[in-house]
Amino acid sequence: MSWIQNLKNWERLPESAEYMKKVYGDPLAYLNADQSKFVTEREYFGDFGYGECFNSTSSEVQEFCYKTSAHGIPMIGQAPNRYYRGVWILLFIGCMSMLYYNADSVLDKYNRNEKIVDIQLKFDTAPFPAITLCNLNPYKASLASNVALVQRTLNAFRDAMPSDKKNKGNDDDDDDDTPHRMKRSSKDAYFEPGYSKCVCGKSSSEQFEGEGKHSTTDAIDDDHDDNDEEPYEDPYESSTAKTASDDDCEGDRYKYDEPILEENRCICAFDRGTQDAWPCHPPTDWRNTSCLFCNEHAFCREHPPAGEAPTHAPRICLCASTGFCIAYSDKAPMIEIWKFLSGGPTTEDPNFLEAMGFAGMTDEVAIVNKAKENIMFAMATLSMGERQGLSTTKRELIHKCSFNGMACDIDGDFMTHVDPVFGNCFTFNYNRTVNLTSIRAGPMYGLRMLVYVNASDYMPTTEATGVRLTIHDKEDFPFPDTFGYSAPTGYVSSFGLRLVGNQI
Repeated sequence: MSWIQNLKNWERLPESAEYMKKVYGDPLAYLNADQSKFVTEREYFGDFGYGECFNSTSSEVQEFCYKTSAHGIPMIGQAPNRYYRGVWILLFIGCMSMLYYNADSVLDKYNRNEKIVDIQLKFDTAPFPAITLCNLNPYKASLASNVALVQRTLNAFRDAMPSDKKNKGNDDDDDDDTPHRMKRSSKDAYFEPGYSKCVCGKSSSEQFEGEGKHSTTDAIDDDHDDNDEEPYEDPYESSTAKTASDDDCEGDRYKYDEPILEENRCICAFDRGTQDAWPCHPPTDWRNTSCLFCNEHAFCREHPPAGEAPTHAPRICLCASTGFCIAYSDKAPMIEIWKFLSGGPTTEDPNFLEAMGFAGMTDEVAIVNKAKENIMFAMATLSMGERQGLSTTKRELIHKCSFNGMACDIDGDFMTHVDPVFGNCFTFNYNRTVNLTSIRAGPMYGLRMLVYVNASDYMPTTEATGVRLTIHDKEDFPFPDTFGYSAPTGYVSSFGLRLVGNQI
């Protein structure tokens, strides 16, 4: 160990014992070491007066003062004097009072069970859908009855209805023995030629009275009928047809009787609804011709009045010697009135009746539904323009209209299309290039319409008066029969919409 040798040489230690003591120390030093005195924490802090908690003899209190996380308590225990300790005590009591007050108020509010409702009204523009409006009556009865196939279908429908419905109201007039020359009593009547028993000549009334009886009939007073309706006087009848003459035949009183003799067989203008049979003339007095003017009751004129154009193409009709003319379809056999009134078999072609599907049907609802289906097929034989001309026009159905509080252009804002079930339908907001929006919610800023359905011109197969409304996207084709809503007449109907995503 060269460094020891160097140290020994440098310090010139004379003895090895002294050298070992110098290098390693005195091995007996621990025996003579000074004993150091240590104090406890209690003695240390107690000597300096640093907190009463530490002067306490309870170890639990000391541990609580050390480890508690409550604000203020450690500061009270560690306060150097009573003034600091008093301040911390006041602060602690104040904080505890605030805690109790807040906890009490929270519990009290919870026990009141209050409800928080936040209502916000947001007005925003929304795209308006397309609206399609249809009349529940697909075609005007006055015009549709001029179509031969439709008229035959309606006749088959009336024949298929229960006899108590066809003869309803006849029994109320059985006791009226006064002979009358009837005026037309119903503005919805439609007349057709039919065979009936009659008595012709001057003695017809006398012969009727001499028989002491008469057949069941609907006696209608010259001034008013049983329903207090004003009598209908057809403008197409000439004065000679309205005035009884020597050649007139009485057929209405004998319409329930089958003619036995050929001289008692006449052709009368007969309405299946009102069961009027007048005027009546022998078959030889009628001639088959064509007429240029026919109204909704099938009364016709051979030639239009001066200054007026024909209303339709020439139509087959029967004209009597008195000048009275009635529309006639040569495609169906002429009705025998006594068989119709008695509920017996009609003179219609059996194959046609079988094709209509009324055989064996007794339920009125089923008969009406079948008749509607048959009319749809009958109208399908016509062109789109002809069907559109038989239905309600835009101006006839829609009388007033407004959108967003402003008046609509009925001619420009509605598009017409023909529906197979409801006839002419009119679509609002059909233009795909124009986006209509409602500026506000509510009925005042939506689409408002005043419509008129003209129930007096309804077909007998229409079961209710009103309109059919369909709400759809302008990209979709409307199906009012499947997705529409019906609105009755005489009421204010409102339909609300809500925008859900991108669909309406």
